Amino acid sequence: MSKSGPLLFVERIRSRLGISSDQTGFTLLELLLSLTILGLLLPVLAGWFTTLIRQWHTTSHRVEVRQQALVLLQRLETELHDAHSFTLQSNGLTFLNSQNQLIYYHHIPTSQLLLREVSTGGTSVLSGQVSQCQMALVNEGRTVQLHLTIRSERDSFTFDPIITGREALP
Repeated sequence: MSKSGPLLFVERIRSRLGISSDQTGFTLLELLLSLTILGLLLPVLAGWFTTLIRQWHTTSHRVEVRQQALVLLQRLETELHDAHSFTLQSNGLTFLNSQNQLIYYHHIPTSQLLLREVSTGGTSVLSGQVSQCQMALVNEGRTVQLHLTIRSERDSFTFDPIITGREALP
C-alpha cells in the first residue's frame, strides 16, 4: 500500500531524521506539527462560529419583534373592523366596538406605549414598543388609516394598514 499526502510528508521527515518507520507512537515533531496546524485552524473556526451565533441572535430577535408587531396589527384590525363611530383625538382614536362600548386607543410617545381604554373601566397595554403612531380617518370617517412604527433596540418595522369599520346601526 502506497502512502500519500500527510503520511508521505511524515515519512520523509522521519527518514531525514533517521527515525525508522517500524516504531509505534508519535514523535515530538509530529505532535508539534499537529498542534501548530490545530493552532492555526482554531481561531478561524472560532471566528466563524462567533459570527454565525451573532447572526442567528440578530435574525431571531428581528423575527420576534416582527411577530409581536404582526400580532398587534392583527388585534387592531380585528377590533377596528367590527367598530363604528370613529373620532380622532389629539393622541389617539375613540370608537364604539361591536358591543357598543366606547374604546379609546391612545399613544404615549415618551414611553412608547399604545394603550386601550374601555369606557366601562380598564386600561390595557397593547404594545410597549410603538415609537410612532398616527391615525387618520378617511372615507367619511368609516376607514381608519394607521401608521405604526414598532421599534426595538436594533430594529424597527413600519406598518401602514387601512382598516374599514362597519356602518353604525340605526
